[in-house]
Amino acid sequence: MKIKTILSIGFILIALVIGSLGLLSLFEIKKLHETSVQLGVKNAPLVDAVMEIKLTATTAHLWFEEIIAGAEEREVIEDVWLLLDQSLWFCDAIISGGKNEEGTFYAVEDKVIENKILSVKSDIKDFIKIAKLRLENHFGDKALQDQTLDNKFDELFDRFIQSADSAETIIQEKMAEDAEYMTKLVQESKNYMDRSYY
Repeated sequence: MKIKTILSIGFILIALVIGSLGLLSLFEIKKLHETSVQLGVKNAPLVDAVMEIKLTATTAHLWFEEIIAGAEEREVIEDVWLLLDQSLWFCDAIISGGKNEEGTFYAVEDKVIENKILSVKSDIKDFIKIAKLRLENHFGDKALQDQTLDNKFDELFDRFIQSADSAETIIQEKMAEDAEYMTKLVQESKNYMDRSYY
């Protein structure tokens, strides 16, 4: 075989190796992009949405108890209902997606998280019903005190906050996994580029 042919085959093989490593690098970069979108664009806002559910519901709960105790004016109840409506809105944003002044929320793709948020939403709706009953009892003619109703109110609050905490933890774990996977992809891409360079 002529030297010219051997050199040509050698150059073609080197070009194929470099081309293959380049394609592998591009593939890794594509995966890196997809993972970063999942981490930063989809999952991070979901954590914010869960935190908003807890914040608005907790504030509503505190204000409601202050109204019942007489520390707040009765008119503040309208703010309580608005806060609980916001909690429900954030539940819907996690389940189906949504957009408000705080940003864009993409529908969750994990069934476990979705089911937890559906449970939170259902509990908040029951919480609102019981809050309205408690309000009627408290400001009604008889000013009834129903300890069972009060206990159910607190139990619902604790339950949906725990479910929201659990959903938040799962999302944060997914974000940590995505971040770890991104680090691995970056290292793999660097390795491919190093091989093609040398």
